[in-house]
Amino acid sequence: MAAGYHRRMLPHRPTRSSFQLAIVLLLGPALLGALTAWSGDRSPLAALVLWAEPLLLFGALYTLGWLLWDRRPLPALALILGGVAGGAILRVPPVGSSPVAAEPPWAERLRGCTKLPDPVRQPIRVLTWTMDDSTATLADFRERHVDLAILVGLESPRLAEQWADDIRGEALFLPATATSESMALVVRGAFQYCAGKEDSWDIPLPVGEGERGRAVLTFPEIQDAGVVPFVAVQMPQPGAPGSWSGWSSRLVDSAQTIGALSHTLDPRRVVVAGDFHAPRTFRELAAPLLGAGLTEVNVPASWPGPTAGLHALDRVWTGGAWRPLSTWRLSAQGHSRAPLLVDLAPANAQAR
Repeated sequence: MAAGYHRRMLPHRPTRSSFQLAIVLLLGPALLGALTAWSGDRSPLAALVLWAEPLLLFGALYTLGWLLWDRRPLPALALILGGVAGGAILRVPPVGSSPVAAEPPWAERLRGCTKLPDPVRQPIRVLTWTMDDSTATLADFRERHVDLAILVGLESPRLAEQWADDIRGEALFLPATATSESMALVVRGAFQYCAGKEDSWDIPLPVGEGERGRAVLTFPEIQDAGVVPFVAVQMPQPGAPGSWSGWSSRLVDSAQTIGALSHTLDPRRVVVAGDFHAPRTFRELAAPLLGAGLTEVNVPASWPGPTAGLHALDRVWTGGAWRPLSTWRLSAQGHSRAPLLVDLAPANAQAR
């Protein structure tokens, strides 16, 4: 009886089926990663794989645990190696590409507005948050010393104005349209800059049926810091099922538009923040921003909000005149996204 029990507890000897399973587990994840990278983010299948990566990782870990429990070390080792190879392929750093887009008629004037002001004099703190509704308590941010905030999805201008009054600043509320969500910007200072009557410029982004997206250019003058060319972003979100096949392509085209806008301005001073609707593994989204001279700040994952984050959907990009100091993920307050704080300093300034 004891001898029989001992034999059952011995590891399985590698059999032909074990070798075949090991080959599948070794090559499968690696080939999936290579196919995804080769087809590019404009492919709906590739976009789905990149979005579902955390679920694929969970499935791989579950399978690995089952193989180890069943004492099958060869397939388990093959799965580890294949998963590492596939994940490494998906995380090959993006290569910058020159953004190509038509230059708007007011670009020349805005280019001058970017170059004329003095350099920013001290670090600034930026908040970016994509909200589900207007039930948030913005009072929680009043002690965070936020200098500039973008609140995507905020439907109540009153909340933004109350916060602006508390910090002796100004709120800029942008109502929702047929193709965009509502958005509020709050600055510890004022948005009235660039010697004109307009405080903001809407940048059209390509959207499909049921999709919403927008980009807004402003020149907030932060008290005691200076003027910051700021692009508030809400990339197109998936809309009607019939438009899903082209959504990832429109996402890349939107990045081209934002990259071209940043390149038209002085890209060294630009800050881009908001809802990108895509994780960092979307390399084609990053390429035109890198080509425009921007660098992504390494922020924590903001989605899902109530639990540990899986994807960094709310992201921040800056020009070469900035360097990141620190980042925080705050309480999601019941929303699907968590707010993020980012401290940015002029490249030649000390931390405050």
